[in-house]
Amino acid sequence: MQFRPLCTPDLSVNSENGIHRAVPVRCKRWSCEVCAEINRRRVIRLAKRGKPTAMLTLTISSKDFPTPDSAAAELKRGLVALRKRINRRWPSEKMPFIAVFEKHKSGFPHLHLLIRARFMPIKWLREVWTDITGSWNVNIVSFRGRDQLASYAAKYIGKDLAAFEHCKRWWRSHDYDRPSKEEEKETRPRQEWRRWEADIRLLKSCITALGGDVSFPERDVIEWTGPPDKNLSITEVTGVMRSWYLHTNPRSIRPFGAFKS
Repeated sequence: MQFRPLCTPDLSVNSENGIHRAVPVRCKRWSCEVCAEINRRRVIRLAKRGKPTAMLTLTISSKDFPTPDSAAAELKRGLVALRKRINRRWPSEKMPFIAVFEKHKSGFPHLHLLIRARFMPIKWLREVWTDITGSWNVNIVSFRGRDQLASYAAKYIGKDLAAFEHCKRWWRSHDYDRPSKEEEKETRPRQEWRRWEADIRLLKSCITALGGDVSFPERDVIEWTGPPDKNLSITEVTGVMRSWYLHTNPRSIRPFGAFKS
């Protein structure tokens, strides 16, 4: 079983009814080469799962703003005002969305949104956007099928995800979609998990040497049970790891205590 590159020396372990499970602890920072790609793919997955019908791109003139950060703040404010105008024009239209900033070569932002909405005339959108921001530059593209949606999601929603001061890289409306079963599990309290400093890639050898049974139920997850007469806790496993590998990895293997994700 191949684990994705690790960005921390930590792992979290859960033990229940003699079954032990360990997963790598990731920093989840966009500045991390490992986590940035994982984060990007997650945003693309969420974007497609909302089943949007079109992509809306909002732009404002960089000449009207002293910095890219101030332009991003204006785009965010403009989006809030635009949604209110749309709701007044079409009272039943809520326009669920997922939005990301894209940084132009000049450093100034565009705002891309995958939306779920009925047809909206481009002429009306440009008139309203001009009234809100002073810029007419709006574009909307309706998706003709899943292939085009996937292409736009990967090309625009997952392309850059630039950060600007006081603005999130990406966000979505509460009604854009519902979390999957996997994400619902991720959001549940994990009070039974404990954090350890240990190399997850060495666990299989140590567990097997102690007579345990190892499996990999999911990517980057290792699960094991002990022999019939032994529980084979993480404390025992890391004790073996310490005795085997201390001379090549002098960093101590120690618990960090219980935590909530």
